[in-house]
Amino acid sequence: MKKQINPSLKAHLIRGAFYLLLLLAVCAIPFALAQRHATNRSVAPATDPNAVFNPAVAPPSTAADQTQPAVSSGGRGLPPLEIPPYPKAPQVVLYDQYNNASVIATLSATFTDFPAFSADLADDFVVPAGQTWNVQSIAADGVYFPLSGPANSFNVFFYANNAGLPGTQIYSAMNQPFSVVGSTFTVNLPSMAVLTAGTYWVEIQANMTFNPNGAWGWRDRTVQSNQGAAWRNPGGGFGVCPTWTRKTTCIPFAGGPDQVFRLNGTIQGASPTPSPTASPIATHTPTPTPTAIHTPTPTPTAIHTPTETPEPTETPKATETPEPTETPEATKTPGPTETPEPTETPKP
Repeated sequence: MKKQINPSLKAHLIRGAFYLLLLLAVCAIPFALAQRHATNRSVAPATDPNAVFNPAVAPPSTAADQTQPAVSSGGRGLPPLEIPPYPKAPQVVLYDQYNNASVIATLSATFTDFPAFSADLADDFVVPAGQTWNVQSIAADGVYFPLSGPANSFNVFFYANNAGLPGTQIYSAMNQPFSVVGSTFTVNLPSMAVLTAGTYWVEIQANMTFNPNGAWGWRDRTVQSNQGAAWRNPGGGFGVCPTWTRKTTCIPFAGGPDQVFRLNGTIQGASPTPSPTASPIATHTPTPTPTAIHTPTPTPTAIHTPTETPEPTETPKATETPEPTETPEATKTPGPTETPEPTETPKP
């Protein structure tokens, strides 16, 4: 006869097995979470350019809750581009890329509180042959993000060209005041940047305190002129491009290959040469040489002078003094012979 298990004992065994499974589950969950977190971190190593923080693909709240700088304004968006007015004479627009604006801006700023995340951004331009540019100001379109600024000041640098990237720095203006109209940031240089013919790179960079003012981005341009813009993060905070590299290589999600900016100043040579050549109109000084030709004309006047010398020969006309010979008219003195009129006295 088969022995039956006590029902109460069976219930205890089932309950014990349940508690054991529950305990195993509680112990396994932390290990599973840790493994998942480690896997996520290994997907995007710091050396991968795509590992740079991209607020454009992050949830909207992420950019607003940023605790460190980002390389781009991302999905924040910029207002429609406003073209700044032309400078007052004698300044002219030397170089103009104020067009084809993107809605994204790329970081170009230093940080007092996050120096490892300070970044440089430069774009190139060409001074035509036969010209010398005196650059006096730069206007750049940009935006503060993720906070509303303001910047402490701005830096402006010019670099020589080095195989299609910025080379030796040839001009710097540090900690300069600036003006803002709409999204146009303008910096007047304390001294002119004098540039002869050739290819150069210009950088405009905001000096920021990220907490509480945020970062500043230079608006991207969707069309490329000359070489594409270059970017670097010397401090290594972003883990990419510690030296000058093509911007779109460092930041694949940038809004375009170039930047929106304008250079103002004066030009020497080439197109303005008409005005200097107007000064050679002083070369009309040869026109005095015709006057020198007129100087021989006095020689004809000298010819006239001898002819006039005969006129003194007319002094014989002084022989006309015989006109006083008309004094014979005084011979009319016989007129007093009319004195006979008193002979009328016989009338009584």
